[in-house]
Amino acid sequence: MITGKLNDITTGSLVSSLPWIRACVEWMGDHSAWSEGNEEVCEGILVKKVEYQTKTPSPCRFENHDREVDFQVIVEGSEWIEIARPESVGDPIEQDTGGDVSFYSGAVGPGARIPMQEGCFAVFFPEDVHRCGAAIEEPARIRKYVFKISRAVYSL
Repeated sequence: MITGKLNDITTGSLVSSLPWIRACVEWMGDHSAWSEGNEEVCEGILVKKVEYQTKTPSPCRFENHDREVDFQVIVEGSEWIEIARPESVGDPIEQDTGGDVSFYSGAVGPGARIPMQEGCFAVFFPEDVHRCGAAIEEPARIRKYVFKISRAVYSL
C-alpha cells in the first residue's frame, strides 16, 4: 500500500516513475469538475467516480482485488480507511470474480486506520485488504476517484 498527498514532493517522484499513476494524475488535471459515471482513462485503467455518506462504524466490508490495483483519490470530504493483511481476515465470505473483488467478514488481527482527506490518495495492491467509509468525526459526504488499474498495466 502507498499513501500520500497529491501535491507533495514524494508524490511527484512517484508520478514520474510509475506511468500508470502519471496517467491517472494527468486525467484528473483534465477533469477538474465533478461528474458522475465511470470512464476509461486509457487502456487498462478505468475510473469510478464514487460518492457516499461516511458512517461510524463503517458499513463497508473488507475487500481486496486479485487482478487490479485500486488508486483512490479523495476529491471532497474525509474518511478513515482501514487496512489489513489477507491472513488476518480469514477466507473470503463472498467472491465476485467477474468484478475482481473478494469480501471478508472483518479483521481478526491487528490492522491500521489511515485518515484520508481531500487531496489524499491511497494505492491498494492485491495483498492490501481494505475497508472504506468510516466517518472521522461526523458523517460526511465523500467524493472520490477510484482508479482500477489492471495487472497488465501496473508493475513495480
